[in-house]
Amino acid sequence: MNTIKTPHPLRALSAIGFAVLLLATPSALAQVKTWNTGDGTWQTGANWAPTGEPASTDGVNIFRPTDQDQPFTIDFTGDATVTRLYLGISSNGVASSTPVQTTLDLTGGHKLSITGTSSSSLAFGATNGSGDVSLTITGGTVEALNLRIWGTAGTTSTSYLYITGSAAVLNTRNLTGGGNSFMGSNSPGEVHVTGGASYITGSAGERTNVGGAGSANGNGKLFIQGVGSNYSGNYATFIAWGGTGQLEVSGGGSFSEGTFNMAGVDNTLATTLISGTGSSFAATNVNIGTQAYFPGVDAGSGTNRVGTLTVADGATATAGLLNLRGSLSTLALDGSTMTVTGNNNATLSNSAAFFDADATLRMTLDSTLTPAALQVTNRLQITGAALDILLSGTFSVSLDDVFTVANYGALTGTFAGLNQNATFAVGAQTFQIDYGSGVNDAITLTSVVPEPSIAGLLLGATAALALVRRRSGNR
Repeated sequence: MNTIKTPHPLRALSAIGFAVLLLATPSALAQVKTWNTGDGTWQTGANWAPTGEPASTDGVNIFRPTDQDQPFTIDFTGDATVTRLYLGISSNGVASSTPVQTTLDLTGGHKLSITGTSSSSLAFGATNGSGDVSLTITGGTVEALNLRIWGTAGTTSTSYLYITGSAAVLNTRNLTGGGNSFMGSNSPGEVHVTGGASYITGSAGERTNVGGAGSANGNGKLFIQGVGSNYSGNYATFIAWGGTGQLEVSGGGSFSEGTFNMAGVDNTLATTLISGTGSSFAATNVNIGTQAYFPGVDAGSGTNRVGTLTVADGATATAGLLNLRGSLSTLALDGSTMTVTGNNNATLSNSAAFFDADATLRMTLDSTLTPAALQVTNRLQITGAALDILLSGTFSVSLDDVFTVANYGALTGTFAGLNQNATFAVGAQTFQIDYGSGVNDAITLTSVVPEPSIAGLLLGATAALALVRRRSGNR
């Protein structure tokens, strides 16, 4: 089992890592059972080869039978336990040549427990020539020690996991030592949590990787969509820890985690969007563009780390520590609020929120922002970060309108090129920035009449003088 101990715990995994992991079938397996039909019931022995319902010490392979060319459903009449489950991949690492698209229907609140200690106890992934692969969980709970969506490097096919419906739960936390989840390593992989479903992961020391892991450059996406749909982590989630990663929470969904890292290594692209009224995001620590693994630890920045966290359209976000470092890290607030509460691990110059010189705070103005878009209970430290102000649509700013950028308990530093009372233009509109007193105050922008330039003053004076001369000549 992998634990977070070094800055790059998975660098040793290469494009052949998938096959190696799948070859590592636990020696405790009594036998391997393979699904041999289309639609059917898990507990029916004739649906398996060799015949018989899988026992708790068995491994399971689910292929699409050669005479079946449609998605199929495996339903359950009771609980079941196996040691490991591979979808579309056999125990010797051989991939199905055709796409496997199956549903595990646990309606009635049944549970499938996958108890093996392998780092890939529940594993599937698209391979070259396989086409898209999908697994849907509905009606009950799948409990697995670890999840891997880990396709063959270079394939253009995508692996999908759907957890759908209010009774559906994927739990990789409760089993002893469980909690690792990997999606989109080597090849594209997506997880969709919808319809009030739950995804619970992350025992102490375990994490979720969305988009690559170490040297495995994949494309991972995690979607939490709809009222009641939720992701509950307990340790750390990494978005683009190698490759490309995306998190989207919308429609009233919720995401909660301990440490949340985006674009933590060089040459990565990470995007997170929290959007819509009722949608929420909460993390003890948020690190963008840094290799920070643990709360409050600054492990430095690097190059080409592109991470953007956007909170929009009435959604809310809360963090204990907010740390923007790296080459291109951005917090974008569009009609929404992010609150940084500070915590005992806020060790970055005693700051709860930190924006370094490569970071950007982007805000979209569509009304007077009350309360502030960024609320920092403790210290806000700005070390030459950029302030990027956008105007929403046809929104018209009036003279002397005041917009609050941030409330803070204490403030250190200023935005790049914007000292106290500096003015800057956004399109045809000019704003003046006020950083407040530095203690229990706010950073505000006031709409002002632009000061005339020297050239403008000279031109005006020349025109006035010409007018006087013309009038004098007419006497």
